[in-house]
Amino acid sequence: DIANRHGLRVVEDACQAWGAEWRGQRVGAIGDAGTFSFQSSKNFASGEGGIILTNDEAVFQAAWSYHNCGRKLGGEWYQHATAGFNYRLSEFQAAVLLAGLKRLPEQQRTRQAALARLQKDLAGFEGLLVPDEDERVTSHACHIFMVRLDRAVYPGDKMPIIRALQAEGLPAHPGYTVPLHKQDFWGWFAERPTGGGNLWKDVFPKAYSDYDLPVCDELCASTIWVKQDVLLSGADEMGDVVAAFDKVLSAARRGEISAD
Repeated sequence: DIANRHGLRVVEDACQAWGAEWRGQRVGAIGDAGTFSFQSSKNFASGEGGIILTNDEAVFQAAWSYHNCGRKLGGEWYQHATAGFNYRLSEFQAAVLLAGLKRLPEQQRTRQAALARLQKDLAGFEGLLVPDEDERVTSHACHIFMVRLDRAVYPGDKMPIIRALQAEGLPAHPGYTVPLHKQDFWGWFAERPTGGGNLWKDVFPKAYSDYDLPVCDELCASTIWVKQDVLLSGADEMGDVVAAFDKVLSAARRGEISAD
């Protein structure tokens, strides 16, 4: 509604959301365009690359031109209508994806069953916060199952707990340890020219790193990821994941896991 009022296009960043649905509608088909990633960590991967979905002819032609060196669809090979890049997918990657597409529905069912078991079996663990189920999510992408440490129980650094989980054979992942607004990139970006004679740091009232975002900080400090490759092991194997959390969290409560 906001986009329509202002004449804007809505582009969905659905890069990790293969197979996801929101209220029965496939994610990536809600906006004017949907973007998905084929990068190696994704549920449906070919190493790198991605895909853009749209029903809008103008958006399609603009995206096609941008990823194909600025060429014009239907034009001559060396006819460049605008600036663009070489973002073309290789034929080898396409072959990998076509084979993987046949396996994707079954793999998604496997991940969903595994995620459901973790959702159920980890829900009662002391000091562990498990996401609430949302009935509006009619199909979960199962890219990552995220849990959070309750800071009232585990106030310290999460990394010793993650390393202990890894020692138990669970490839637990810390996710974002540095909040995005504190990344060094923004300092570099602030020194770049805007094109209007100013630097970007002259345009904004203060640097991103100076903003106080306590919820973001807390999520980065307390969240642990169980990624889709673990979920692909299936529901039966999630018993080992649950056992690892039980052993490590119990040891942490007893003070047996330290920052060392």
